[in-house]
Amino acid sequence: MFPKSSLDLVILSIINEYPDGVKGYTLMKELEKRFGESSVPGPGTFYPRLKKLKEEKLVDGGEDDKLWRLTSSGKKHLQEEVPDILKQSLDFMPQLYKFLMRAIPFGRRLDFISSRVPETACHGCGPNSALFDAESFSRDIDDIPDEGKSIKRLQDIKARLEHVKQEAEAQFKAQLAEIDGVMKSIDQKIARCEAEKASWRRIPIEDGSFGNKEK
Repeated sequence: MFPKSSLDLVILSIINEYPDGVKGYTLMKELEKRFGESSVPGPGTFYPRLKKLKEEKLVDGGEDDKLWRLTSSGKKHLQEEVPDILKQSLDFMPQLYKFLMRAIPFGRRLDFISSRVPETACHGCGPNSALFDAESFSRDIDDIPDEGKSIKRLQDIKARLEHVKQEAEAQFKAQLAEIDGVMKSIDQKIARCEAEKASWRRIPIEDGSFGNKEK
């Protein structure tokens, strides 16, 4: 379930995707599709939040025409609040993951990480670093007896961690490739702008000087 502040921003973000307005029912379905049914509040919570946003003049509509639209204040609120929420989430979630992961037995923790790479990679803090707590893993390894019958177990753990490492590296490379793709599109855009600029010509004016560049 979303905290109220996050839910409001998610609602505003979805409404922002519908310049001509969107019905409340469609909004709820969009939330379910993007975040899962269990994350979406019921109508008894959802519609009062919409009305509250309207009272705050962040949205208008609803009622007679049944379409909700973002106001100019709503757009400004979205642009100002989202960066703060994202920063708080990126700062807090890795700590929360690591804290809660320590409550899971060692074997299950390893299963959890192995089965959720790379989709649980933490953007902005390195692939899978949100889930991998080296300190607690090291403590668990130290607790394994230094005896011959521990060798197979340790080798198995090492092999599974190698898989986690490989998947994390692949995820990181994929993210770098996406960044490279965006940078390439910027270079192409600059080249088109430079070509357009090269087509400009100077217009002579009466005193013999040249005016602004024009096509």
